[in-house]
Amino acid sequence: MHADESGIRGILAATPADDAAAQALSLRTGWPVLDRGEDGGGIVLAVCDGGLEARDRDAMPSIAARVDFLSERMAYRRGAGRLAGELIGRAVGSKEPLWIVDATAGFGRDAFLLAALGHRVTAVERVRATAELLADGLARARADAETADIANRIAVVWADAREWLLSLPATERPDVVYCDPIFPDKGKSAAVKKEMRLMRLLAGPDADAQALHAAARETARRRVIVKRWQNAAPLSPGVSHAIPGKMVRFDVYCTPPAART
Repeated sequence: MHADESGIRGILAATPADDAAAQALSLRTGWPVLDRGEDGGGIVLAVCDGGLEARDRDAMPSIAARVDFLSERMAYRRGAGRLAGELIGRAVGSKEPLWIVDATAGFGRDAFLLAALGHRVTAVERVRATAELLADGLARARADAETADIANRIAVVWADAREWLLSLPATERPDVVYCDPIFPDKGKSAAVKKEMRLMRLLAGPDADAQALHAAARETARRRVIVKRWQNAAPLSPGVSHAIPGKMVRFDVYCTPPAART
C-alpha cells in the first residue's frame, strides 16, 4: 500500500544536539544520516531548529521548507470570523463533526483547516518524506496550547490513497473524501511556490488523479470534494455543485442516497 520513495539523498543533523533525532528518523525510514560536512546536491531532510525540513540543494539558491501550523499565516486563517468563511468548509456542507479523509495531504494546510472546523481528519500521503514532514509539523502543533486540540484531530497515514481507500471495510467508510491534485502554482505567493516545487520534486508526476477520484467516489458516504483552478475543467464528470472562489473552486460530487450506507 506504500508508494515507492525516490529523491531523498539522506538526513542531515544541523548540530550535535540533533544527532539523536536524525538517527531515529534514519532507523524509521532507512535513509542514511549524512556527514555534516557533506556538501553534495540532491534533496535532504534536515533536523534543525526543533523540527524537520526538506532542502533542495540543487536549486540556486537552495530551497528549504517545513510544515508550520504555528505560522502567522495559519493563525490568521483559523482566526475568529475568518474560519467560517473558508470555502473548503462550505464545500463540506456540514457543521456537525465528520470523518474526512484528505487523500492528497501534502503539507497539510487543508487538513488543518478541516480539523479547525471541528472535523476528524485522516491525512493520507503517498510520499514518505512528505508524510514525515507533516507528522513533524503536527507534533509541534500538538505541543502548543493554541493548536493542540486541532492537531489532535488529525492522523497521518503513509499510503497510496487509492489503495488505502479501497481497502477500507464497508463499515468504516469516511463521510467525505477530499482531493487536491497537484496542479500549476500560478497566483501563489513565493513561499507557497517554494513548497510546491519541493512537493513536486518529492512526489513526481501526478498521473493517478482520475483513479484516485474514482476510488474516492466509491468510498465516500456523503461526498467527494475536488479542488480546482477557477477556470479549469472538472477532474471528472458528474459535479453536483461547485463552491467558487477568486482563484480556485471546490467541485462537490454528492454520493447518491442509495449508496450512502
